[in-house]
Amino acid sequence: METILVKIEQFVSVNYQSVIYLLLVIGGICLLSLYYLRWRDYFLPYRMTKKSKADRQQSQPKLSVVVPSNNQAELLAARLPQLLEQDYPDFEIIVIDEASTDETRELVEHLQLRSRNLRYTFVPASATDICRRKLAITLGIRAARSEWVVVTTPSAQPVSDQWLSRLASGISDLTDVVVGYANYEDDGSRYAKRAIYERLHVLLRCFRSAEGYGGIGGDECNFCVRKSAFLDHKGYADNLKISYGESHLLIDSLSTALNVSVVVDSEAKVTEDLPPYEVWKNIRYCYREILRNSSRCARYYLWREGLSTMFLYLFLVVELFYLGSRYLQIQLYHDFSTYSFLGDGVMFVFMLVYIFLPIWMLRKTTKVLGERTFGMSLIGFLFLQPFVNWLLKIKSKRYCNVRS
Repeated sequence: METILVKIEQFVSVNYQSVIYLLLVIGGICLLSLYYLRWRDYFLPYRMTKKSKADRQQSQPKLSVVVPSNNQAELLAARLPQLLEQDYPDFEIIVIDEASTDETRELVEHLQLRSRNLRYTFVPASATDICRRKLAITLGIRAARSEWVVVTTPSAQPVSDQWLSRLASGISDLTDVVVGYANYEDDGSRYAKRAIYERLHVLLRCFRSAEGYGGIGGDECNFCVRKSAFLDHKGYADNLKISYGESHLLIDSLSTALNVSVVVDSEAKVTEDLPPYEVWKNIRYCYREILRNSSRCARYYLWREGLSTMFLYLFLVVELFYLGSRYLQIQLYHDFSTYSFLGDGVMFVFMLVYIFLPIWMLRKTTKVLGERTFGMSLIGFLFLQPFVNWLLKIKSKRYCNVRS
């Protein structure tokens, strides 16, 4: 250890000015890279919201809302009346029963007496060797009487009766998929904060990809697909036996550089009750496996995320190395030159940008999305995320192998 310190001391004494220049350049490159690869994604929904208010389309085509359900009669009893009360001129709701053993059918038939736009169909109980949820969505889309199909779940609750109207604003002649925003209800706990951030983080990556090379996914509670595009691409034909990834794998396979639209609007949001912790862990495991079955474009955005993490850690190393070199300069050589203090000021500003810029940008987005704000906890999430991803990658293979 002493030998290493002596070598560092000799290096700093001879090349100190060059070292300062190099550290400042590397620190600046790290911050610019973090902005391009990650931080501007935090600002994306805020920018989209401002843009959508100015360019919102007025078309309101007929919509079919597909709701696959597996023994979720209690949730349907609470959610279906809310869906039926949507302020939209022409829509239908199709409940697809995944061979439930509860009162799902009786409930839907009872509600049909009051609502003509509510329909029911089911997945045969004999369908056991494929993913029933994907089969249910396929049957629902095939049964739809409209060209545009909204897919949601019994656990999802629209925050407004304008949900369908706002989601339909993303429909155009060039669009085949519309991606909306969904997240968990916030109960104020640390667990809720972590779960909300991770779900938001995944959707931010999906939103960015939709503006770039094509959509790589969306939320299963809130997306819309063109029926003819789904049928032309044979829907889930390539992954029907994979028992997860209903939204991500479908959008990933259907999307091109121009046919995915994103609707970020506080009234187009849906929420879900926060699941038990073990259920949430299983969702995360499955998402890691979804990435393994995704396209090259999806893997590119995953690589991009890893590269941004590398720059995050590299910046911390640069800051620590700078502090160490400054300590040696002051303690050993009593150098208090103006040039050195100028470098201190630049590094201090770099650190302020590193800490507070992403927090400020994300707060802009959470405000328009109606989510809680993230302060210093965001820095903690970003710092620990690589270790979390590593553990998830190990555990997800074992979990999903057992599940399948």
